[in-house]
Amino acid sequence: MLTKLSENVQYPILIDTSPCKSMLLEDIAATEGLSLYEPVGFVIEVLAEHLTFTPLNDTIMLHVTCSSRRMGLTDKMQQLAKLCSNNVIIPEHIQCCGFAGDKGFTTPELNENALATLKEQVPKDCSVGYSNSRTCEIGLSHHAGIDYQSMLYLVDKATAPI
Repeated sequence: MLTKLSENVQYPILIDTSPCKSMLLEDIAATEGLSLYEPVGFVIEVLAEHLTFTPLNDTIMLHVTCSSRRMGLTDKMQQLAKLCSNNVIIPEHIQCCGFAGDKGFTTPELNENALATLKEQVPKDCSVGYSNSRTCEIGLSHHAGIDYQSMLYLVDKATAPI
């Protein structure tokens, strides 16, 4: 179906979250030849050449998801955040949000434990965080006391078309 939708791999496919892209990549035969992207890779590899970045002076939090780490996107995610904001905070010792897909809805103590030190790491002048997985963002928002959103919202705020 993705081959058909991409008009025989003529167009890239944007998957809105990194965990979904990661899971799709597990089926090598189904994704062979496709240009699959999650938000960060899509912006950096496809959109960036068509955008002018003007970094915000807002302090933002950044969460690199487990799936992004496994796909080797940590540096790209940090690079993109720094193109969009002059003040990027990456909390220490939080490698995973503990939401575990959708398990955070039914076993919230996983998320609570993983993010136990997050709120104390949020600077007073920070009101927003960014990531690339909606379920992670739900848990992060709940435990940080600030709103976490998709990286695409940050890119939208900090860019204009060329």
